Amino acid sequence: MTHARWNAITRRVVLVGMALVAGATALAAQSTGKVEGRVRDAQEKPIANATVYIVGTAFNNTTNASGYYFINNVPPGLVEMRAVFPGYNPSNISGVRVTTGNTITQDFKLEQKAQNVAEIEVKGTAKNALVPRDQVTSRQMISGGMVDKLPVDRLSAAFAFQPGVTASVCNSSASSCSPSLSVRGSRTDEQNTYLDGVPVSAGLRTLTGSSGGSSTLGIATGAFEDASITTGASSSEFGNAQGGIINITTKTGGSKYTGMLNYETNNFPGRYGYNFNMF
Repeated sequence: MTHARWNAITRRVVLVGMALVAGATALAAQSTGKVEGRVRDAQEKPIANATVYIVGTAFNNTTNASGYYFINNVPPGLVEMRAVFPGYNPSNISGVRVTTGNTITQDFKLEQKAQNVAEIEVKGTAKNALVPRDQVTSRQMISGGMVDKLPVDRLSAAFAFQPGVTASVCNSSASSCSPSLSVRGSRTDEQNTYLDGVPVSAGLRTLTGSSGGSSTLGIATGAFEDASITTGASSSEFGNAQGGIINITTKTGGSKYTGMLNYETNNFPGRYGYNFNMF
């Protein structure tokens, strides 16, 4: 093998490796979030080298000279955060909601420890911004807790409640109905869907369970952590859509087993029904 041919093979291997790393980084950015903030003392002075971590996970980072920290690639969901530094009482904040593709700001204030006292724990739910400051396009966020309060049994029906989204009318006599969605007047197959950062077949067919008699991907309302539908201009990481961009992040494993079973029918005694029964 000549020296020139060996150099050409080496360059190809390096380029393929760089492409794989870049692709993995892009997928992680689409299905995770970021937490940032500052750690200060009672006099609002920054505390350098303080450790901030997410309780129960390996995600952590230390503050710089300005007391600033950030934690990347955090799975979406409700988390509890903790800040510690020698000579100060630790501080815990629970109920911080991390959302996919957004930056959440959470600051800490540490009290100087004069004697051995119990740690300070802030109980309650942290207040997240109504609109994340790094969200620069029209995007509607849907969390799993929000869908639990809606009279829907599938994710496509929850999207139908969002501004700029219209749904087809279901026939009440049908045994199963999956509304097709249109974003900003587009056709129902002009949306693009991302599941955990991975693009799947275009259109809302991926959310309804079946299309034209063929099996497609179905997302249950209890199987996702958060979801969003972009009704405005999309960023450079998304594409191939004339209508909207749908981004879904599924739930990750936890320390408890959970599940749900529902049954729906319209066959009541003494009343004519359409024989609709669904588990």
